[in-house]
Amino acid sequence: MNKFASFLILISVCVAANAQVRPEMNRLFDELKGIGIEYFEIIKYGGDGSPNQLHYSIGLDYRPKQYRDASGSASDSLLQQNRSLQEQRLAAVRRTLDELQAEASESYHYEYHHGGQDTIIYSMNLSSNDDWVSTSGEHNQRKFHTDECLYFSYRPYRQKAMGYAGFLEYQITLPQDSFDVTPYTEEMLTADIDSLFKLHRIKPRKALWQHDQEYSKAYLESIKHTGDYKYIRGGGSIDHLAGITNATIYTVPLDKAQQAQQLLAAFDSLAQQYAKHLHSEAHYTYRYNTTFKEPIWTPLLTITSVDVQLKPSRMYTCELDLKRDEFGYHFLVAQTQGTSWLPRHWPSTKREINGQRTYFKGMKPKS
Repeated sequence: MNKFASFLILISVCVAANAQVRPEMNRLFDELKGIGIEYFEIIKYGGDGSPNQLHYSIGLDYRPKQYRDASGSASDSLLQQNRSLQEQRLAAVRRTLDELQAEASESYHYEYHHGGQDTIIYSMNLSSNDDWVSTSGEHNQRKFHTDECLYFSYRPYRQKAMGYAGFLEYQITLPQDSFDVTPYTEEMLTADIDSLFKLHRIKPRKALWQHDQEYSKAYLESIKHTGDYKYIRGGGSIDHLAGITNATIYTVPLDKAQQAQQLLAAFDSLAQQYAKHLHSEAHYTYRYNTTFKEPIWTPLLTITSVDVQLKPSRMYTCELDLKRDEFGYHFLVAQTQGTSWLPRHWPSTKREINGQRTYFKGMKPKS
């Protein structure tokens, strides 16, 4: 896929995500992208009786130390450039939020400036309801959880020399009539994924990952002492950590990057297709602009259902994920009964039961 085609796909995804967002926020998002924001996540979630929502999360951290070399020095021009960009980002956010305060049904704004250190907080309810408002003890701070709300925090790290921790969150509820009521189930989704890779003559590899309660608890305890994370992610309550995962892995060779990108676009399109339908029996989370990565665990799509008794042992999860490593570009469909823990090197792991692991032939990772 050429760069122009990739650009068109990115634009279409952003347009679809931003269709319901108010113009002021869309302008702000575009402006922040132009100033080089590194972390920008858009998540769509809903189903299982919950409203369908878009959640935007934008990182505005400022850490001058990361621009210094091992000796602690850095060029003045580089530091000045970084400081200037951060000032532009902060000014764009504040200008937009000040504008929106006039439209908010309720808002909270706090600032404190002392010794060259700034603390800035905005919180707004931009809808006509007040479903849920939480209040913290710090400055009687308010945070809204409504059909449309936002929150912005910018404050120094505890170690002042580290810089600032900043983030902006914006959430909007989508109208139900924007979703398709015709069925598109997980079974239909996984069947379409299998057909996609068959069309490209890519054979699936089957894997089994299992862990019981005793092993899982011991593993969590061992992390405190070793810091050795054998899994990308662990979940579940301490009372139920057991789970069994049946995984299907599709791999594109490392030298076929163009094919991998084409399949990524199609794989992502199928995940979006699932998220465009109303679902009554399962909750879903879809992440826009997910791509091949290492080592962060951020699944493209997660589908979760729990039986009517809400027992963790009967929780079922289907996850679509992506990864790139020395063996190629990998696409994952992981179906878990119970609590889901994915091996850190899941593309290579054929079987794992309570830490005893075997790898696919010729795919044992180097580290």
